[in-house]
Amino acid sequence: MSLEPRWRGVDRVCGAVMPTGFPRFSRVSGFGPLAALIAGERNGRAFFLQRGLDLAELDPTTPIPFALMNEIFERASREVGDPIFGARVGAAMRPEDYGAWVDYVLAADTLGAMIGRHCATVPLQTNAARYTLDSDGTLAVWRLTYPHDPADAHLQHALHFLPVLIDALRRYVGREVSGAEARVPDCYAQDARQLEGLLGVGVRPRSNELSLAFPAAWLRRWRPIQGDGEPVPPEALPPYISEPLPTIMTEAIIADLRLRMAGDAEGEAELSIVASDLGLTQRTVQRALNAEGVSYRDLLRHTRIARARVLLATTGQPIAEVALRSGYSDQANFHRAFAAVTGMTPNRYRLAARGLDALAMAAE
Repeated sequence: MSLEPRWRGVDRVCGAVMPTGFPRFSRVSGFGPLAALIAGERNGRAFFLQRGLDLAELDPTTPIPFALMNEIFERASREVGDPIFGARVGAAMRPEDYGAWVDYVLAADTLGAMIGRHCATVPLQTNAARYTLDSDGTLAVWRLTYPHDPADAHLQHALHFLPVLIDALRRYVGREVSGAEARVPDCYAQDARQLEGLLGVGVRPRSNELSLAFPAAWLRRWRPIQGDGEPVPPEALPPYISEPLPTIMTEAIIADLRLRMAGDAEGEAELSIVASDLGLTQRTVQRALNAEGVSYRDLLRHTRIARARVLLATTGQPIAEVALRSGYSDQANFHRAFAAVTGMTPNRYRLAARGLDALAMAAE
C-alpha cells in the first residue's frame, strides 16, 4: 500500500486481517440518505429507533455491526416495496459522503491510481467488503466481494455501492460512460432494466459477481486538479485512527452497546440481542469473551457508566434521566454502580467535570 506521509498511520488499520467468524463492521456513514428516503413511507427516525439506533445521535464514523447494517438495508427495501432500494440510496450519495478517507482516494491523478487507493483504504470504512481491480489489458473489472458470503446475501447493501462507483468513474472519464457495464447477480435479473435507468450504464444480470467493467484504457485517464482548494485531507488524521473498527470481541460488544445507548434502547442489552446485532450466536460470543478473559456483565457496566459520564459532563439532564439513558431503570442501582466505578456520586462527578471542585466537595 502506498500512502502519503500524513496517512501513514492508517497502515495498521488497512492491513488488519480479520479472523474467520469474527463480527464484521462498517461505519454509520454507509447508511447515506437511507433514513430520509424511507421518511415518505413512515417516520425514518422511528424506523431506526425500532432497532435501537438514533442516527441523529451518532457521528458518521461510528462503527456499526455489518450484520445489523445489512438487516436495516433489507428491512428498508421491504418497507418501501422497492427491489432496487439500495441502488436508490447510492444514487443519492456522493463518494465523499463515506468519509474523509475518500478525499485521499479522489486526489489521485489517474483513474487507475484512484481505484488502487480505494481498494487499499476501504478497510478504513468496512471490514465486511473487499474491492479488487483486475485487468487483462482490454477490459478492467472493479469488483466488490464479501469475504465470507456471496453478494446476493447482501442484496441492498451490495447495490448501494454501484451508483457511487459510477460517480467516481465519471470524475475521470466524463459524464458519458456508456462503455461501462454493471454486472449483478441472478437475484437482480428481473430488475435489470430499472437498474439501467438509474445507473445510466448497461447492466448484465445473472452474473456470478457484483462489479463494474469498463475499457482498460480508461485506467490511464488523467484528471487535472480543479479549483484553488487543497484536494487532499487536512493535516490532522481523520478519526479512523482514534476509533478504528473493532478487532477483538470485547471491542465489538462495546461498539454495539454504544450504538444502543445512543438510541436510548435501555433495557435491551441482553447478550442474546447483542449477539444478534453482531450476526453471531450467543454461544460464539460467550466463548470469545471467555478466551479474552472478560465478562459480558463487566463490559455492560463499563459501557453504561462511560455513557453516564458523557451525559453528566455535557448535558443538564436530571440524574434520573441520565440513569435511564445509560440503561438503568432503577436510580438507586445507577448510583451504586456509578460510585463503584468512579468513586463519586453522579452529582459530584457532574460538578467536578464542570470545574466546580468546591461544590463537588460540598456534595459529599
